[in-house]
Amino acid sequence: VGNRTSLTSANGASQTWVYDSRNGLTQTTIYNASGAVIQSFDYTLHPTGRRTQITEHNADPASNPMPEADPPAEPESTVTNLLLNGGFESDLLGWQLCGDSSHLSISSNATQGVNALGIGDGGCLYQEVLVKADENYSLSCEATRPGTPWSIVQLSFLDAGYSSLLTSVEQISSGGAYSYYALSGTAPSNTTYALVLLYSEDQMLADNCVLSVDKEPTAETNVNTEPTTDPVSDPVSDSVSGPVSDPVSDPVPDPRPDPNPTFTNLLVNGGFESELLGWQSCGDAGNLSITNNTSQGTKALAISSGVGCLYQEVPVAEGESYTLSCQASRAGTQWSIVQLSYLDAQYNSLSDRIEQIATGGSFSEYALSGAAPADTVFALALLYSEDQALVDDCILSSG
Repeated sequence: VGNRTSLTSANGASQTWVYDSRNGLTQTTIYNASGAVIQSFDYTLHPTGRRTQITEHNADPASNPMPEADPPAEPESTVTNLLLNGGFESDLLGWQLCGDSSHLSISSNATQGVNALGIGDGGCLYQEVLVKADENYSLSCEATRPGTPWSIVQLSFLDAGYSSLLTSVEQISSGGAYSYYALSGTAPSNTTYALVLLYSEDQMLADNCVLSVDKEPTAETNVNTEPTTDPVSDPVSDSVSGPVSDPVSDPVPDPRPDPNPTFTNLLVNGGFESELLGWQSCGDAGNLSITNNTSQGTKALAISSGVGCLYQEVPVAEGESYTLSCQASRAGTQWSIVQLSYLDAQYNSLSDRIEQIATGGSFSEYALSGAAPADTVFALALLYSEDQALVDDCILSSG
């Protein structure tokens, strides 16, 4: 199915990935240039394919030192970067793919060191880092892009089931010079991981990404400073090796404004801008794809003829009311639904609400609401079709 199993950087450091028979990632191992293990992760998967646990194994740092990467501008700084290889000096070592790997490259057009990340046409990278609830964290990256398509730096806090508890997104400004982007906030209760995500449908450069824990509480902020005075020459031609074509063949919609929602979307990637990141397949994955026929943004879910099914399970509180809404359309008459279910701790269904998607060529909104019954532990958001269906902009919110 095209799963990447290994990656070797120019300096000899490498990373390997192991998958089960259903293409679920079960192990990641990182090696130094001498072949010694630096760090490894074992992933425990639920029978449905949902990741339920990560076990981290750290090698002895004295016997397996990491290559020097991204020396800080101020040596006296005591900031510890929780990201591995945040400056891309070891190429893509430590980062996980969430888009087409052919749209990622390493550029010499860097803010410091010798390497930076080049992203084009839907490229996506992320790292998940173990963090503590109620502590304050800051993510900063330096980035630039020449055009207007959607390009972001994202910081999310996730619970043990990888459900999003809080997300902050910063849109990268157009221009030829690097700018500094920072997001910070307090990890909500039940937080287990911080997710750092870089995504672009443009020709973006990113460098010097740092995730750190703050010693003092800070209000959640999204900061975008003015561009630096040092120009960067022709980032399109200098950033990505090989020929660069138009990011998309169809006209690119105007970039979305910086998000400022009055609610929290409990779903990860409900608008499919990061393709299928955060969603689990419960049907034939070959019937799922991403389309530019959207209700907003530049991407939506397309389910082709045959059984296509995706879901997310989100921890919720019994007695509280929740609403699931999606924009959807379908071409024919076969069974196609949006479903909201409440499950107990053993994943038994306590309550189901189903909305059939109407036939027609235009997107319509479908919404389901209700209170979580006693003993509810999870809400299940499920998308299913045996038809030609499109789904976009799914939101699960409380209240």
